Amino acid sequence: MIVSELLQKEAKERILIIDDDEDIRYSITLFLKKHNFKIEVAKDGQEGLEKIAEKFYNLVLLDIKLPDIDGIDLIIPIKEKQPDIEIIMITGNADINSAINSLNTGVSAYLNKPLNLDELLAHIRNSIEKQHLMIDKRKAERALRKSQQVLALKNRISAIFLTISDENVYGETLALVLKELNSKYGVFGYIDENGDYICPSMTRDVWEECNVPNKYIIYHRESWSSGNTIWGRSLISGESIYLNNPFKVPKGHIPMKNALTVPIKYNDEVIGLILVGNKKTVYDDNDVELLESITEYIAPILDARLQRDLEEKQRKQAEDKLKESEENWRSMTE
Repeated sequence: MIVSELLQKEAKERILIIDDDEDIRYSITLFLKKHNFKIEVAKDGQEGLEKIAEKFYNLVLLDIKLPDIDGIDLIIPIKEKQPDIEIIMITGNADINSAINSLNTGVSAYLNKPLNLDELLAHIRNSIEKQHLMIDKRKAERALRKSQQVLALKNRISAIFLTISDENVYGETLALVLKELNSKYGVFGYIDENGDYICPSMTRDVWEECNVPNKYIIYHRESWSSGNTIWGRSLISGESIYLNNPFKVPKGHIPMKNALTVPIKYNDEVIGLILVGNKKTVYDDNDVELLESITEYIAPILDARLQRDLEEKQRKQAEDKLKESEENWRSMTE
């Protein structure tokens, strides 16, 4: 088990002392608490490993000679449980080979007893500062990778809206979203001029698997405005919602073990919605952030398309009305 970064955030300069000498444990604890460190102790290797498995520590002060195991043999198990942890070895018997072995295995420092507490404090502060820098670097690298991932996804979505025919845009976009969110099923639709939710694209195999008797591409506003569905609540509230437990669906509907729904908003108005579901794991805030980033990007593109389609529809209606008027006029004058 590797302790998560969530526990790292909760911890604040927590140090574990693993030493079988009670006097040493007491004196180091007293000294370090005066410098605002959180201190916990273990009298042997087994107890130390159990504590490390339960919570995050910034640093371990590890005695090289323990009653149940050699301290050097604990280094790898400790690092396996907490890769970011810093380790300072302490010993009452100076041994150059032990020092070299421990330093080569990832130990920050090797100090001899009796300890110079000021020297110990300096090593602790240096080690924890190095740890913070490494964690921050990794977070920055992860954020960069995520940013690059989102940018690449947005570019692919742009290409779809620019090159794919109208009837296929929604399905192709949804397929990309499902892949990014590791989800099996989904829906991508928009609100039309009547306030109804139009679903030109559901996951391609939904229609074959779903046995609901009335499957519509058009969901009239009165059918969802009561908020009796997760996507209806999302459309009404304008908020993202996710559920990670099976929920009630109409008879014959594909069973849903989880779902995430994010409204598409433009100028503070909900103009559409994307829903994904049946992810193998669970949905979390990272999924919400990713899908919201996608919908924010899609929003102006979708709005422009909807406005274009509405104008085209109104133009055609006007042409049809004009044509009808001309025909009526001709019939009256003949």
